[in-house]
Amino acid sequence: MNMQNAGLKQGAVLMLIGSLAFVGYAVVFLFRNFTGGGFELGVQTLNGVTRDNLNLLNPAIMHYIGHLHVATAAFIAATGIAVAALSWWGCAAGNGGRGLPPLFLRWWVWR
Repeated sequence: MNMQNAGLKQGAVLMLIGSLAFVGYAVVFLFRNFTGGGFELGVQTLNGVTRDNLNLLNPAIMHYIGHLHVATAAFIAATGIAVAALSWWGCAAGNGGRGLPPLFLRWWVWR
């Protein structure tokens, strides 16, 4: 393996580690939506109103915020999975991701 391929492989592994961290953060984000005491990580109150106070005042708003957090967690996880796939099957294979669209097209047609 020459130096260029070694650097490419190292970069692909680094991208894969970063994308797995992204997926891990999405899991934490989703978990904290159902168990956390604040609105988000590091945000306990909004203008002095806690999550419980807002739930007593307007439960529909809290349901909506929870729904947005679930959607955001799903988007973060999907982005992490996409980057992992592109880094592993694109960069690690050395083709810059050119082989990935046919791979997903085959999956889409044969599912």
